Amino acid sequence: MELTKQQREALTRALAKAFPSAEDLDVLTQFKLGVRLNQISEPNRHQTLVLRVVNWVEAHDKLFPDLIVGALNQNAENDDLQQVARDYGLDEGAGEFEARILKEVSVSDVETWRAKMMRCERAVCRVELRGESNGTGFLIGKDQVITNHHVLDPVWSGDYTAAEVGVRFDFKLQKDGKRVQDGVEYSLVAGDSWYEATSEDRELDYVILRLAKRAADGSISGQPGAPIRGFLEPIAWQFNIGQPLFIIQHPDGSPLKFAAGSITADPAKPDRVAHNVTTERGSSGSPCFTSDWKVVALHHWGRENDHNRAVTFSAILNHLAQQGVQIRK
Repeated sequence: MELTKQQREALTRALAKAFPSAEDLDVLTQFKLGVRLNQISEPNRHQTLVLRVVNWVEAHDKLFPDLIVGALNQNAENDDLQQVARDYGLDEGAGEFEARILKEVSVSDVETWRAKMMRCERAVCRVELRGESNGTGFLIGKDQVITNHHVLDPVWSGDYTAAEVGVRFDFKLQKDGKRVQDGVEYSLVAGDSWYEATSEDRELDYVILRLAKRAADGSISGQPGAPIRGFLEPIAWQFNIGQPLFIIQHPDGSPLKFAAGSITADPAKPDRVAHNVTTERGSSGSPCFTSDWKVVALHHWGRENDHNRAVTFSAILNHLAQQGVQIRK
């Protein structure tokens, strides 16, 4: 759709008022257009930034519903956006837009949503080699941790042994936001059965490690009376561009972190999904969640100025079934 001069000016002014900073605009472009603001324009005067977003959207045929409806979903009470919506025949503003654009995202009670997140983070661990971080993993069974195959490259190459691999849970900031708790470390089972299934980097890039103890049955931080850790249950999922995606991770070996983004593009392979969630070295092997905390993919790859990628659990679960590997629940 080609905008008239008047439409372009009205839309630019409305967006500049509704999203008054580059940070606000970046959230809009990432969540609703699937691109970062810096992929559209270099830093500039704010109204110029907004105009470049409008021009980019027009050139990529994403004016409706992506930009207009997406902006209104994030700022439904803005009078200028409401008027732009009416000018485009979207009567009464944001009434049904969110259901139309993000119909797979349910409205959740705050406490229920937060409780689900806490249960998920308990299962996420830092994968360590000789005590140093080399990736992220998470429990998918009583004593089974999944991470990327490439996280264990030093073991496959013979530079390390399986006995030098450990996983550390509950490595995160304490409630005061200053102190870091050491967490609880588990080693792998001794002998040749330290892993149960794997697929190399160029294929599905995963490995299932077998722990020497049932970490899922342990209490948080090993404290008596604390909640039981539990494990995550990956599911097959149908991905669509624009869907929110959450990742809990240990980027660069840091205490546990959370980052949000969305599905950004058609996958490079049928068993991959592209996303723009911020990750760093050490995030490999992290769980990818839907907005209601279903674990649906395994993050495994990222490159600056490009899409991050994850391996779908649809593919991994199918591969495990073909090998007859059981998850111990």
